[in-house]
Amino acid sequence: MSRRTRTRSLAGLLCALVALLVAATPAVATMSPKEIAAKLRRSPLVVDRSLEDAVPKAQRDAVLIAIRKAPYLVWVVFVPLTPGDRYGGDGARFLDVIRGRLGRDGLYVTIDQVLTTRDFGIDDAHPDLFYATQVGQFGTDDYQEPKIEKLRRFVEALSLPAAELTTRFEETQARMRATREAVDGPASSTADGDDGDGGWLVPVLIGLGVLLAGLVAFRLLRHRRSARPAPPDEPLIPARVFEHASTAQAGELRDQIEARLLEFAERIDRTPTPERPDAQEHQQHALDAYAAARRVLKERPEMVDLVGALVLVEDGTRALATAEALEAGRAAPGSSRLCFFDPRHPGASKLVDWERDLRVPACQACRNDLRAGRPPDALRDDGRVWFETDSLWARTGFGVFEPDLAERLLRGEQTRPG
Repeated sequence: MSRRTRTRSLAGLLCALVALLVAATPAVATMSPKEIAAKLRRSPLVVDRSLEDAVPKAQRDAVLIAIRKAPYLVWVVFVPLTPGDRYGGDGARFLDVIRGRLGRDGLYVTIDQVLTTRDFGIDDAHPDLFYATQVGQFGTDDYQEPKIEKLRRFVEALSLPAAELTTRFEETQARMRATREAVDGPASSTADGDDGDGGWLVPVLIGLGVLLAGLVAFRLLRHRRSARPAPPDEPLIPARVFEHASTAQAGELRDQIEARLLEFAERIDRTPTPERPDAQEHQQHALDAYAAARRVLKERPEMVDLVGALVLVEDGTRALATAEALEAGRAAPGSSRLCFFDPRHPGASKLVDWERDLRVPACQACRNDLRAGRPPDALRDDGRVWFETDSLWARTGFGVFEPDLAERLLRGEQTRPG
């Protein structure tokens, strides 16, 4: 490979790094998830106000045309994401929140430094989303290409025949390999005494990389210092919710859960990413619980599933309150114990000895039944006591036996057999 070719490749990478330096201090997102969801109900493409001037109407129209041709619903959200924002700069987490707000199945797409997708309720066997993502992200050698063009190319790739998409993907991979070889070339050419062209770019790239890292760190620190924490006295799920849930019909209970999820999402929206690792862990657990509850609600839930979603909301709300308390240096709220036999039962629960040497939380009425030798008034699942089934709820005891209930739901484990 010639020195001129290697120099052009390195120069291209230098331009890309300069673009990243510019992106290290971008505009901050000005639209909340609630506002984004409202706009998505009117149009499948939403551009944050901070980016509107950078995205001409012609480019937006091209994306909308591609969306209309896609094989399923596509929701595109173009917002700036940063490491210190409410999503931790995580595009997948951002899309989970937006999907939770919108409540519609389909393919959700965003882009910051990388193009990120999340699919809900679609068959992604074709088009191959990985192939389409690679074509969208790396389908050109123009390192300064506007991000909206990457979004357009990705959405257009969704409509390509499988063979053509595979060819485009292979061409993209070949071009990326050639670029890597071009970057690796100067090291070997120096050994041959060829250090006249492009060698000066290597220390410049290193220096710019250090500067980029410093700018990103500065931006993250500034965001954390300016973020507004959630009010410390905001209540968790009140006892009356569970009192009403014990007598509610499935439709009414679902409405109660949807209302609680909306409040939960709003609290997540205004809670900044904590700095303390233990607080971060609890916040992530809260986000997982929220996403898991949303997943349960979209799968035609029966009453036992709705109760499981209510447990997830309560667990996630308490986890978020714990994260906020730890970050503020306050004592974490006490542990919550819902009645094992039916989490809807009102009143405080205490641990009691149960069968197989297990200790489970039980409300006063269930404790009285156990002392009297009567079976407690347990939640039913398809005519059977819920913990005698082979559902995920039974295997985890609604999270009493295994605390990774939300994670298992997000991994795709079914709530009930088959």
